[in-house]
Amino acid sequence: MPTPVLKAQKFTSEALGPRSVRVQCSSATLDRTGEIVVQSGIKFAATVPVLFGHDTQLPVGRATPRLAGGNLVADVEFAPEGVSVRADEICGLVKAGIIDTVSIGFDPIQAEPMDPARPRGPQRYLSCELLELSFVTVPANRDAVVVARALDRDDARERRDTRELIERTEHRARKLDGLAMDRETFLRRLEAIHLEQRGMAETSGGRRRLIGTMEHWF
Repeated sequence: MPTPVLKAQKFTSEALGPRSVRVQCSSATLDRTGEIVVQSGIKFAATVPVLFGHDTQLPVGRATPRLAGGNLVADVEFAPEGVSVRADEICGLVKAGIIDTVSIGFDPIQAEPMDPARPRGPQRYLSCELLELSFVTVPANRDAVVVARALDRDDARERRDTRELIERTEHRARKLDGLAMDRETFLRRLEAIHLEQRGMAETSGGRRRLIGTMEHWF
């Protein structure tokens, strides 16, 4: 089998499980080596191994790849806690944002030179087989970003508690119509509750301030 070609990517954040992240593995833009991987030409299995630094002796999990928005993305599930010290270490570094880039290892199937005058120079990979996904420290593709990490448990709990308070407060607000409160004030306050229910305050401090205001109102 030909030596896998390695293309490094970046990745970012959002909410997943405590041992999982979502990554953008690749894109069709020109990478730092002057090459392009055509995304629609990537062939992949239902799951592929996840390594660190393309070292086949350092598996840390499995990835479920797919094409989304024209690019290769994947959900990564690290090995269960305690199974592998190395997997636990890489999972922690990724969750903390210390390692925030990934790289694909693939077997070229069909390629053409980026410059016909340099047939052995940088290539455009028209089709290839995805062999593995690796977390790395130096990316090649500038477009890849951390797509999603899990919320902190305390933050998730706070969001749940805030939603419950909003629901309780809204229930109490429905009873205010018969009290000595003018209709305009009532509707303004109820609208504020509905807006908050649709989109939670962006920071925990903002949520706490809103909760205090709502408690003061009712």
